Amino acid sequence: MPLDINLSPIYRINGQEDSAMPGMLAVTPPKVTARGREGDRLIVYLLLAGNSTFTTTEYKKIAEDAAAVYYQTPRAVTSALRASAEQVNKILLDRNMKSSAQGQYALGYLVLASIRESQCIFSISGPMHAYTFSQTETRHIFEPSVSGKGLGSSQNSHIHYAQIDLNVGDLFLLCGKVPNAWSTSLADSKPSSLPSMRRRLTTSTGEDLNAILIQAGIGNGSINFITSSKEEKVDEAPPPDLTPNLPQPTPADSTPAHVLQPSAYAIPLQQKEDPLASLPRQTTPRDFLRLFREPNPKIMLR
Repeated sequence: MPLDINLSPIYRINGQEDSAMPGMLAVTPPKVTARGREGDRLIVYLLLAGNSTFTTTEYKKIAEDAAAVYYQTPRAVTSALRASAEQVNKILLDRNMKSSAQGQYALGYLVLASIRESQCIFSISGPMHAYTFSQTETRHIFEPSVSGKGLGSSQNSHIHYAQIDLNVGDLFLLCGKVPNAWSTSLADSKPSSLPSMRRRLTTSTGEDLNAILIQAGIGNGSINFITSSKEEKVDEAPPPDLTPNLPQPTPADSTPAHVLQPSAYAIPLQQKEDPLASLPRQTTPRDFLRLFREPNPKIMLR
C-alpha cells in the first residue's frame, strides 16, 4: 500500500522563517511519463551555493526541469536520477561559463528522491547530508568523496546513490549544513512525530536553516506539505510544467534569490580575479574549483 509523504521545509534566512523554500519541489507523476515512471513520486531538493544571483523564478525553473527530465527518462530509477542530475549540471555549467568574465559562479547541491510504494531510491550530488530515523536504527548518509563538491563545476556529474525502505512513522531529513546544536536531536535512536522533530530542530538554534524533513504516514500515496502553522495537500493541484525546453518568461517583479541567500550557505571567493582568466577562450569546460587558490573552500553561514 502506498504511503503518504508528509514534507516540511525548514527554511530560515536572516532570522526569518519562510515556508516557501526555493529549490524544493515534490510532485506526483504527470499524465504522460516514460515507461517505468508511472508510479514514482519525486522530491527535488536543490541548494545553490556561490556568488551568482538567481531570481526565485530561475531557482524554481531549475527544479522543475530536473523533474521533467526524470519523468521523461525510461528504464531504471537510477538512470532517470542520473539524467535529472546531469540536466541540472548542464544548466549551471552553461551559466558559469557565461558569467565567468564577471567572476560569478554557482554550485548546485542536489538531492533527488524517488518514492514508489514504500521504497525510496535517492541520489546526492554535492556535500549534502541525509538522515533516516526508523524504529530499528538511525542512519547518517554523507559521502562527499563520491557526491563531489557540487554540480556546475565540470562536465562530470558526481552522484552518490542510496536506498531506504520507508515504514509508517519513519523520518527522513535532508540538509546541506548541519548546525552543531542539532547533534542531540539527530542522535535519537527512534523517530518522534514530524511536528515534534521540526520544533526541536528549529528551536535548538537561532542560525539560518535550510533543510527538508519528511515523514511517511498512512494514506493513499498523496504528498502533504506541512509547516509550523498549517498542512496543505498538494497532490490534487495541477502539476508544474514539466517541459524543460520551453522558455519561461521571468516576471518583472520576481524577487531576487539573493546572492545565495536561499541556500543560506555561501562559498566565498578566495580571490577577486576571474577564476577562468587563464583559460583559452575556445577550450572545453574545466573544473572551476581547481582554479581557486584553496582547493576546498569552506561553506560559511551567511
